[in-house]
Amino acid sequence: MDDLRKRFSGLTRRELLQSSVITAGALGLAACGTVATAPAMDSEQAAEEEAPAETEAPQEMEPVTIQYYTALNDRQQELYPTMVVDEFQAANPGIQVETVLREGPFYDKLHALVAAGEPPDTSWFSYPEAYLRGVFTTVTEYVKRDNYDISVFPAGAMKTLAMWEGDVLGLPNQSGGSWPVMPYNKEILANEGISDPPLTWTDDSWNAETWLEALQKLAVWEGDNPTRFGINGIGAGVMVYWGPMWAGSWVSEDLRSVTCDSEEMIAGIQYITDLVARYRVMDKPGQLNEVFGTGNARDLFFDGKLAFFRTSGGQTFAVAEAVKDGKPYGFAPIPKFGIVGSGQAVDPNGIITGAEHPDEGWEFIKWQADTPNWAITRGNAPSRQDHFDAWGEAVYGGFAEEARVEVYRESLGHAVTIDPVFSLPNWRTPIWNDMVGPAMTKLYNGEGEVKETLEQLKVQIEGEMPELE
Repeated sequence: MDDLRKRFSGLTRRELLQSSVITAGALGLAACGTVATAPAMDSEQAAEEEAPAETEAPQEMEPVTIQYYTALNDRQQELYPTMVVDEFQAANPGIQVETVLREGPFYDKLHALVAAGEPPDTSWFSYPEAYLRGVFTTVTEYVKRDNYDISVFPAGAMKTLAMWEGDVLGLPNQSGGSWPVMPYNKEILANEGISDPPLTWTDDSWNAETWLEALQKLAVWEGDNPTRFGINGIGAGVMVYWGPMWAGSWVSEDLRSVTCDSEEMIAGIQYITDLVARYRVMDKPGQLNEVFGTGNARDLFFDGKLAFFRTSGGQTFAVAEAVKDGKPYGFAPIPKFGIVGSGQAVDPNGIITGAEHPDEGWEFIKWQADTPNWAITRGNAPSRQDHFDAWGEAVYGGFAEEARVEVYRESLGHAVTIDPVFSLPNWRTPIWNDMVGPAMTKLYNGEGEVKETLEQLKVQIEGEMPELE
Protein backbone atom coordinates (compact mmCIF):
# COMPACT_ATOMS: atom_id res chain seq x y z
CA MET A 1 0.00 0.00 0.00
CA ASP A 2 2.83 2.38 -0.97
CA ASP A 3 0.34 4.87 -2.44
CA LEU A 4 -1.15 5.38 1.02
CA ARG A 5 2.26 6.19 2.43
CA LYS A 6 2.89 8.58 -0.43
CA ARG A 7 -0.37 10.38 0.22
CA PHE A 8 0.54 11.14 3.81
CA SER A 9 4.26 11.74 3.20
CA GLY A 10 4.07 13.87 0.07
CA LEU A 11 4.14 17.27 1.74
CA THR A 12 6.55 20.05 0.83
CA ARG A 13 9.22 21.12 3.31
CA ARG A 14 7.29 24.34 3.96
CA GLU A 15 4.14 22.32 4.69
CA LEU A 16 6.12 19.98 6.91
CA LEU A 17 7.53 22.74 9.05
CA GLN A 18 4.19 24.54 9.26
CA SER A 19 2.26 21.46 10.32
CA SER A 20 5.06 19.66 12.20
CA VAL A 21 4.62 16.63 9.98
CA ILE A 22 7.59 14.51 8.95
CA THR A 23 7.76 13.27 5.42
CA ALA A 24 10.09 11.00 3.63
CA GLY A 25 10.71 13.76 1.12
CA ALA A 26 11.72 16.19 3.86
CA LEU A 27 14.69 14.05 4.68
CA GLY A 28 16.15 14.86 1.29
CA LEU A 29 18.50 12.85 -0.84
CA ALA A 30 22.19 12.34 -0.21
CA ALA A 31 24.26 15.05 -1.88
CA CYS A 32 25.77 14.02 -5.17
CA GLY A 33 29.52 14.44 -5.67
CA THR A 34 32.53 13.15 -7.51
CA VAL A 35 34.71 10.34 -6.20
CA ALA A 36 38.45 11.08 -6.20
CA THR A 37 40.73 8.22 -7.18
CA ALA A 38 44.31 7.79 -6.02
CA PRO A 39 47.09 8.20 -8.64
CA ALA A 40 48.70 5.04 -9.92
CA MET A 41 51.85 3.88 -8.08
CA ASP A 42 55.03 2.63 -9.73
CA SER A 43 56.62 -0.60 -8.56
CA GLU A 44 59.06 1.15 -6.19
CA GLN A 45 56.27 3.04 -4.50
CA ALA A 46 54.25 -0.14 -4.28
CA ALA A 47 57.11 -1.95 -2.59
CA GLU A 48 57.38 0.84 -0.03
CA GLU A 49 53.66 0.67 0.59
CA GLU A 50 53.81 -3.08 1.10
CA ALA A 51 56.76 -2.98 3.50
CA PRO A 52 55.71 -3.99 7.01
CA ALA A 53 55.23 -1.03 9.31
CA GLU A 54 56.24 -0.90 12.94
CA THR A 55 53.63 -2.55 15.10
CA GLU A 56 51.60 -0.11 17.16
CA ALA A 57 49.52 -0.96 20.21
CA PRO A 58 45.84 -1.29 19.20
CA GLN A 59 43.79 1.73 20.14
CA GLU A 60 40.63 1.20 22.13
CA MET A 61 37.57 2.06 20.07
CA GLU A 62 35.42 4.88 21.33
CA PRO A 63 31.88 3.72 22.09
CA VAL A 64 29.18 4.74 19.66
CA THR A 65 26.61 7.13 21.14
CA ILE A 66 23.03 6.65 20.05
CA GLN A 67 20.18 9.04 20.72
CA TYR A 68 16.89 7.71 22.08
CA TYR A 69 13.89 10.03 21.83
CA THR A 70 11.30 9.25 24.47
CA ALA A 71 9.16 10.49 27.37
CA LEU A 72 9.66 9.71 31.05
CA ASN A 73 7.15 9.84 33.88
CA ASP A 74 7.89 10.83 37.47
CA ARG A 75 8.75 7.29 38.57
CA GLN A 76 11.33 7.00 35.81
CA GLN A 77 13.27 10.06 36.89
CA GLU A 78 14.91 7.85 39.50
CA LEU A 79 14.78 4.37 37.99
CA TYR A 80 15.28 4.81 34.23
CA PRO A 81 18.95 5.97 34.29
CA THR A 82 20.08 2.94 36.26
CA MET A 83 17.69 0.17 35.18
CA VAL A 84 17.62 1.02 31.48
CA VAL A 85 20.59 3.17 30.45
CA ASP A 86 23.24 1.82 32.83
CA GLU A 87 22.19 -1.82 32.51
CA PHE A 88 22.07 -1.64 28.73
CA GLN A 89 25.49 0.01 28.54
CA ALA A 90 26.95 -2.60 30.90
CA ALA A 91 25.63 -5.34 28.60
CA ASN A 92 26.76 -3.46 25.48
CA PRO A 93 30.02 -1.66 26.35
CA GLY A 94 30.47 -0.41 22.78
CA ILE A 95 27.25 1.64 22.86
CA GLN A 96 26.36 4.71 24.93
CA VAL A 97 22.79 6.04 25.18
CA GLU A 98 21.90 9.72 25.12
CA THR A 99 18.26 10.26 26.08
CA VAL A 100 16.42 13.04 24.25
CA LEU A 101 13.19 13.96 26.04
CA ARG A 102 10.02 15.12 24.35
CA GLU A 103 8.80 18.69 24.78
CA GLY A 104 5.06 19.19 24.44
CA PRO A 105 3.13 16.74 22.21
CA PHE A 106 5.29 13.68 21.64
CA TYR A 107 5.93 13.99 17.92
CA ASP A 108 6.48 17.76 17.75
CA LYS A 109 10.13 17.84 18.79
CA LEU A 110 10.86 14.64 16.89
CA HIS A 111 9.39 16.15 13.73
CA ALA A 112 11.54 19.26 14.17
CA LEU A 113 14.73 17.25 14.69
CA VAL A 114 14.19 15.18 11.56
CA ALA A 115 13.21 18.22 9.51
CA ALA A 116 16.44 19.92 10.62
CA GLY A 117 18.52 16.95 9.49
CA GLU A 118 19.35 15.94 13.07
CA PRO A 119 17.28 12.78 13.58
CA PRO A 120 17.81 10.70 16.72
CA ASP A 121 18.63 7.05 16.10
CA THR A 122 15.70 5.46 17.89
CA SER A 123 12.37 6.57 19.28
CA TRP A 124 9.37 5.33 21.17
CA PHE A 125 5.97 5.06 19.46
CA SER A 126 6.86 3.77 16.01
CA TYR A 127 3.20 3.39 15.13
CA PRO A 128 1.93 2.96 11.55
CA GLU A 129 0.63 6.54 11.43
CA ALA A 130 4.19 7.82 12.03
CA TYR A 131 5.66 5.30 9.59
CA LEU A 132 3.20 6.42 6.90
CA ARG A 133 4.44 9.98 7.38
CA GLY A 134 8.03 8.87 6.83
CA VAL A 135 9.25 9.25 10.41
CA PHE A 136 10.34 5.64 10.90
CA THR A 137 11.94 2.97 8.78
CA THR A 138 11.19 -0.74 9.25
CA VAL A 139 13.24 -3.20 11.29
CA THR A 140 12.13 -6.25 9.31
CA GLU A 141 15.61 -7.07 8.05
CA TYR A 142 17.01 -6.99 11.59
CA VAL A 143 14.22 -9.27 12.78
CA LYS A 144 15.03 -11.74 9.99
CA ARG A 145 18.78 -11.48 10.49
CA ASP A 146 18.57 -12.20 14.22
CA ASN A 147 15.68 -14.65 13.86
CA TYR A 148 13.81 -12.58 16.43
CA ASP A 149 10.57 -14.19 17.61
CA ILE A 150 7.85 -11.53 17.55
CA SER A 151 5.24 -14.09 18.63
CA VAL A 152 6.18 -13.32 22.26
CA PHE A 153 4.08 -10.16 21.91
CA PRO A 154 0.24 -10.04 21.73
CA ALA A 155 -0.61 -10.75 18.10
CA GLY A 156 -3.60 -8.44 17.72
CA ALA A 157 -1.86 -5.39 19.18
CA MET A 158 1.41 -6.16 17.40
CA LYS A 159 -0.28 -6.45 14.01
CA THR A 160 -1.98 -3.09 14.15
CA LEU A 161 0.46 -1.03 16.23
CA ALA A 162 3.94 -2.33 15.44
CA MET A 163 3.57 -3.68 11.89
CA TRP A 164 2.47 -2.51 8.47
CA GLU A 165 1.67 -4.87 5.62
CA GLY A 166 3.88 -7.57 7.13
CA ASP A 167 6.82 -5.29 7.90
CA VAL A 168 7.87 -4.85 11.53
CA LEU A 169 8.07 -1.19 12.54
CA GLY A 170 9.52 -1.70 16.00
CA LEU A 171 9.70 -3.85 19.12
CA PRO A 172 7.60 -3.05 22.22
CA ASN A 173 9.02 -2.26 25.64
CA GLN A 174 5.63 -2.09 27.41
CA SER A 175 1.93 -2.61 26.90
CA GLY A 176 -0.65 0.09 27.31
CA GLY A 177 -3.94 0.57 25.55
CA SER A 178 -7.00 2.58 26.42
CA TRP A 179 -8.83 -0.24 28.20
CA PRO A 180 -6.54 -3.23 28.83
CA VAL A 181 -8.21 -4.28 32.10
CA MET A 182 -10.95 -2.82 34.29
CA PRO A 183 -10.10 -1.83 37.87
CA TYR A 184 -13.06 -2.10 40.24
CA ASN A 185 -13.89 -1.38 43.86
CA LYS A 186 -14.39 -4.69 45.65
CA GLU A 187 -16.19 -3.12 48.61
CA ILE A 188 -18.75 -1.29 46.49
CA LEU A 189 -19.58 -4.46 44.58
CA ALA A 190 -19.84 -6.48 47.79
CA ASN A 191 -22.08 -3.90 49.43
CA GLU A 192 -24.47 -4.16 46.49
CA GLY A 193 -24.49 -7.96 46.64
CA ILE A 194 -22.45 -8.36 43.43
CA SER A 195 -19.81 -11.07 43.21
CA ASP A 196 -16.30 -10.30 42.04
CA PRO A 197 -15.90 -10.62 38.26
CA PRO A 198 -14.22 -13.84 37.14
CA LEU A 199 -10.44 -14.14 36.99
CA THR A 200 -10.50 -15.72 33.54
CA TRP A 201 -11.25 -13.88 30.32
CA THR A 202 -13.09 -16.79 28.75
CA ASP A 203 -15.81 -17.14 31.40
CA ASP A 204 -19.01 -16.77 29.33
CA SER A 205 -20.95 -15.56 32.36
CA TRP A 206 -19.08 -12.23 32.22
CA ASN A 207 -20.73 -10.61 29.22
CA ALA A 208 -22.54 -7.50 28.02
CA GLU A 209 -25.81 -8.48 29.70
CA THR A 210 -24.43 -9.42 33.13
CA TRP A 211 -22.19 -6.36 33.20
CA LEU A 212 -25.16 -4.11 32.43
CA GLU A 213 -27.10 -5.72 35.27
CA ALA A 214 -24.20 -5.00 37.63
CA LEU A 215 -23.87 -1.41 36.45
CA GLN A 216 -27.56 -0.76 37.04
CA LYS A 217 -27.17 -1.85 40.67
CA LEU A 218 -23.99 0.16 41.13
CA ALA A 219 -25.10 3.51 39.71
CA VAL A 220 -26.85 5.66 42.29
CA TRP A 221 -29.13 8.61 41.53
CA GLU A 222 -31.02 10.90 43.86
CA GLY A 223 -33.72 12.22 41.59
CA ASP A 224 -31.90 13.85 38.69
CA ASN A 225 -28.59 13.98 40.55
CA PRO A 226 -26.09 11.12 40.27
CA THR A 227 -24.05 10.33 43.36
CA ARG A 228 -22.17 7.42 41.81
CA PHE A 229 -21.74 6.08 38.29
CA GLY A 230 -21.13 2.46 37.41
CA ILE A 231 -18.21 3.44 35.20
CA ASN A 232 -16.77 6.51 33.54
CA GLY A 233 -17.25 7.24 29.84
CA ILE A 234 -15.11 6.55 26.80
CA GLY A 235 -13.52 8.76 24.17
CA ALA A 236 -11.42 8.54 21.05
CA GLY A 237 -8.89 6.19 22.64
CA VAL A 238 -11.42 3.49 23.43
CA MET A 239 -13.35 4.00 20.23
CA VAL A 240 -10.57 2.38 18.16
CA TYR A 241 -11.06 -0.77 20.27
CA TRP A 242 -14.83 -0.62 20.65
CA GLY A 243 -15.69 -1.80 17.15
CA PRO A 244 -13.33 -4.80 17.23
CA MET A 245 -14.72 -5.78 20.66
CA TRP A 246 -18.05 -6.22 18.84
CA ALA A 247 -16.38 -7.96 15.85
CA GLY A 248 -16.78 -4.79 13.77
CA SER A 249 -14.70 -1.79 12.71
CA TRP A 250 -15.01 1.76 11.46
CA VAL A 251 -13.14 0.96 8.24
CA SER A 252 -12.05 -2.21 6.49
CA GLU A 253 -8.60 -3.68 7.06
CA ASP A 254 -7.45 -2.78 3.55
CA LEU A 255 -8.64 0.82 4.10
CA ARG A 256 -10.77 0.65 0.96
CA SER A 257 -14.21 0.96 2.51
CA VAL A 258 -16.01 2.47 5.50
CA THR A 259 -17.84 -0.19 7.51
CA CYS A 260 -19.29 1.77 10.42
CA ASP A 261 -22.87 0.95 9.37
CA SER A 262 -22.42 -2.82 9.77
CA GLU A 263 -24.70 -4.81 12.09
CA GLU A 264 -21.83 -5.33 14.51
CA MET A 265 -21.04 -1.62 14.73
CA ILE A 266 -24.70 -0.70 15.12
CA ALA A 267 -24.98 -3.16 18.03
CA GLY A 268 -21.84 -1.84 19.68
CA ILE A 269 -22.72 1.84 19.36
CA GLN A 270 -26.28 1.17 20.48
CA TYR A 271 -24.99 -0.57 23.61
CA ILE A 272 -22.59 2.19 24.65
CA THR A 273 -25.18 4.85 23.85
CA ASP A 274 -27.75 3.09 26.02
CA LEU A 275 -25.32 2.97 28.96
CA VAL A 276 -25.37 6.76 28.93
CA ALA A 277 -28.71 7.92 27.57
CA ARG A 278 -31.05 5.10 28.60
CA TYR A 279 -29.66 3.47 31.73
CA ARG A 280 -27.59 6.41 33.02
CA VAL A 281 -24.87 4.15 34.42
CA MET A 282 -22.09 5.91 32.51
CA ASP A 283 -21.47 9.65 32.39
CA LYS A 284 -21.97 11.71 29.27
CA PRO A 285 -19.19 14.07 28.07
CA GLY A 286 -18.56 16.82 30.62
CA GLN A 287 -20.95 15.37 33.20
CA LEU A 288 -18.34 14.32 35.77
CA ASN A 289 -17.03 17.84 36.05
CA GLU A 290 -20.55 19.24 36.14
CA VAL A 291 -21.71 16.92 38.92
CA PHE A 292 -18.58 16.32 41.00
CA GLY A 293 -16.49 19.39 40.21
CA THR A 294 -13.73 17.45 38.48
CA GLY A 295 -13.38 15.42 35.33
CA ASN A 296 -10.50 13.38 36.77
CA ALA A 297 -11.96 9.87 36.65
CA ARG A 298 -9.05 8.36 38.58
CA ASP A 299 -9.64 10.63 41.56
CA LEU A 300 -13.39 9.97 41.40
CA PHE A 301 -12.74 6.22 41.41
CA PHE A 302 -10.54 6.62 44.47
CA ASP A 303 -13.29 8.71 46.09
CA GLY A 304 -15.92 6.01 45.52
CA LYS A 305 -17.81 7.93 42.84
CA LEU A 306 -17.16 5.18 40.28
CA ALA A 307 -17.55 1.45 40.88
CA PHE A 308 -15.56 0.44 37.78
CA PHE A 309 -12.74 2.50 36.31
CA ARG A 310 -12.29 2.71 32.57
CA THR A 311 -8.65 3.64 32.25
CA SER A 312 -5.57 3.44 30.08
CA GLY A 313 -2.64 1.18 30.83
CA GLY A 314 -0.64 4.12 32.14
CA GLN A 315 -3.15 4.86 34.90
CA THR A 316 -3.10 1.34 36.27
CA PHE A 317 0.13 2.12 38.11
CA ALA A 318 -1.84 4.53 40.29
CA VAL A 319 -4.14 1.62 41.10
CA ALA A 320 -1.10 -0.43 42.10
CA GLU A 321 0.01 2.28 44.51
CA ALA A 322 -3.51 2.48 45.97
CA VAL A 323 -3.66 -1.28 46.51
CA LYS A 324 -0.37 -1.15 48.40
CA ASP A 325 -1.94 1.58 50.54
CA GLY A 326 -4.77 -0.76 51.48
CA LYS A 327 -7.45 0.25 48.96
CA PRO A 328 -9.87 -2.58 48.01
CA TYR A 329 -9.20 -2.57 44.27
CA GLY A 330 -8.67 -5.38 41.81
CA PHE A 331 -8.57 -5.95 38.06
CA ALA A 332 -11.47 -7.41 36.11
CA PRO A 333 -11.52 -8.67 32.52
CA ILE A 334 -13.39 -6.58 29.98
CA PRO A 335 -16.82 -8.23 29.58
CA LYS A 336 -17.43 -10.32 26.49
CA PHE A 337 -19.26 -8.17 23.99
CA GLY A 338 -19.16 -9.46 20.42
CA ILE A 339 -15.93 -11.30 21.24
CA VAL A 340 -13.62 -11.72 24.22
CA GLY A 341 -11.22 -8.84 23.85
CA SER A 342 -8.93 -6.50 25.71
CA GLY A 343 -8.24 -2.92 24.66
CA GLN A 344 -4.53 -3.64 24.88
CA ALA A 345 -1.77 -1.89 22.99
CA VAL A 346 1.95 -2.35 22.61
CA ASP A 347 4.26 0.64 22.49
CA PRO A 348 7.08 -0.14 20.07
CA ASN A 349 10.49 1.45 19.72
CA GLY A 350 11.67 1.99 16.16
CA ILE A 351 14.55 3.34 14.11
CA ILE A 352 14.23 6.85 12.74
CA THR A 353 14.55 7.39 9.01
CA GLY A 354 18.06 8.78 8.40
CA ALA A 355 19.46 7.51 11.73
CA GLU A 356 23.26 7.74 11.96
CA HIS A 357 23.62 4.52 13.95
CA PRO A 358 20.76 2.19 13.01
CA ASP A 359 22.65 -1.03 13.87
CA GLU A 360 23.44 0.12 17.38
CA GLY A 361 19.91 1.51 17.68
CA TRP A 362 18.54 -1.92 16.86
CA GLU A 363 20.58 -3.45 19.69
CA PHE A 364 19.00 -0.97 22.12
CA ILE A 365 15.52 -1.67 20.81
CA LYS A 366 16.07 -5.41 21.09
CA TRP A 367 17.49 -5.19 24.61
CA GLN A 368 14.50 -3.19 25.83
CA ALA A 369 12.11 -5.73 24.31
CA ASP A 370 13.91 -8.61 26.00
CA THR A 371 13.83 -7.23 29.56
CA PRO A 372 11.01 -6.00 31.82
CA ASN A 373 13.19 -3.09 32.96
CA TRP A 374 11.42 -0.29 31.12
CA ALA A 375 8.02 -1.51 32.32
CA ILE A 376 9.31 -1.69 35.89
CA THR A 377 10.72 1.82 35.75
CA ARG A 378 7.53 3.28 34.33
CA GLY A 379 4.90 1.19 36.11
CA ASN A 380 3.13 0.22 32.89
CA ALA A 381 2.61 -3.48 32.32
CA PRO A 382 5.12 -5.40 30.19
CA SER A 383 4.39 -6.33 26.60
CA ARG A 384 5.27 -10.00 27.23
CA GLN A 385 3.56 -12.46 29.54
CA ASP A 386 6.90 -13.99 30.58
CA HIS A 387 7.93 -10.62 32.05
CA PHE A 388 4.90 -10.32 34.36
CA ASP A 389 6.33 -12.13 37.38
CA ALA A 390 9.34 -9.82 37.64
CA TRP A 391 7.18 -6.76 36.92
CA GLY A 392 4.45 -7.73 39.38
CA GLU A 393 6.96 -8.28 42.16
CA ALA A 394 8.68 -4.94 41.51
CA VAL A 395 5.52 -2.85 41.10
CA TYR A 396 3.01 -4.59 43.42
CA GLY A 397 5.31 -6.35 45.83
CA GLY A 398 3.27 -8.79 47.91
CA PHE A 399 -0.05 -7.35 46.70
CA ALA A 400 -0.07 -8.78 43.17
CA GLU A 401 -2.52 -11.56 44.03
CA GLU A 402 -4.82 -9.20 45.92
CA ALA A 403 -4.91 -6.84 42.93
CA ARG A 404 -5.57 -9.81 40.62
CA VAL A 405 -2.57 -9.06 38.44
CA GLU A 406 -3.11 -12.44 36.77
CA VAL A 407 -6.08 -10.85 34.96
CA TYR A 408 -3.66 -8.25 33.61
CA ARG A 409 -1.22 -10.91 32.44
CA GLU A 410 -3.95 -12.76 30.56
CA SER A 411 -5.15 -9.56 28.89
CA LEU A 412 -2.16 -9.80 26.57
CA GLY A 413 -3.51 -13.07 25.22
CA HIS A 414 -6.84 -11.45 24.37
CA ALA A 415 -5.74 -8.16 22.83
CA VAL A 416 -8.11 -7.24 20.03
CA THR A 417 -6.88 -6.23 16.61
CA ILE A 418 -7.23 -2.47 16.79
CA ASP A 419 -9.58 -0.77 14.35
CA PRO A 420 -7.74 -0.05 11.07
CA VAL A 421 -8.96 3.57 11.26
CA PHE A 422 -6.25 4.13 13.88
CA SER A 423 -3.61 3.72 11.16
CA LEU A 424 -4.83 6.82 9.37
CA PRO A 425 -2.88 9.97 10.26
CA ASN A 426 -6.16 11.90 9.98
CA TRP A 427 -8.02 9.68 12.45
CA ARG A 428 -7.80 12.18 15.29
CA THR A 429 -8.47 15.21 13.11
CA PRO A 430 -10.81 15.50 11.36
CA ILE A 431 -12.41 12.04 11.61
CA TRP A 432 -12.79 11.94 15.39
CA ASN A 433 -12.73 15.61 16.36
CA ASP A 434 -15.04 16.84 13.62
CA MET A 435 -17.16 13.81 12.80
CA VAL A 436 -17.36 10.82 15.13
CA GLY A 437 -16.91 12.64 18.44
CA PRO A 438 -19.68 15.21 17.91
CA ALA A 439 -22.00 12.50 16.56
CA MET A 440 -21.44 10.35 19.65
CA THR A 441 -22.10 13.31 21.94
CA LYS A 442 -25.48 13.81 20.28
CA LEU A 443 -26.34 10.16 20.75
CA TYR A 444 -25.33 10.32 24.42
CA ASN A 445 -27.68 13.28 24.79
CA GLY A 446 -30.53 11.29 23.29
CA GLU A 447 -30.46 13.08 19.95
CA GLY A 448 -30.90 10.92 16.85
CA GLU A 449 -30.93 7.19 16.13
CA VAL A 450 -27.82 5.03 16.06
CA LYS A 451 -28.40 3.42 12.66
CA GLU A 452 -29.08 6.70 10.87
CA THR A 453 -26.17 8.39 12.62
CA LEU A 454 -23.72 5.70 11.52
CA GLU A 455 -25.03 5.84 7.96
CA GLN A 456 -24.39 9.59 7.92
CA LEU A 457 -20.93 9.12 9.41
CA LYS A 458 -20.11 6.60 6.70
CA VAL A 459 -20.59 9.24 4.03
CA GLN A 460 -18.51 11.77 5.97
CA ILE A 461 -15.63 9.37 6.66
CA GLU A 462 -15.56 8.21 3.04
CA GLY A 463 -14.54 11.74 2.10
CA GLU A 464 -11.46 11.42 4.32
CA MET A 465 -10.29 8.01 3.18
CA PRO A 466 -7.06 7.66 1.18
CA GLU A 467 -7.37 7.24 -2.57
CA LEU A 468 -5.96 3.81 -3.31
CA GLU A 469 -5.20 2.40 -6.74
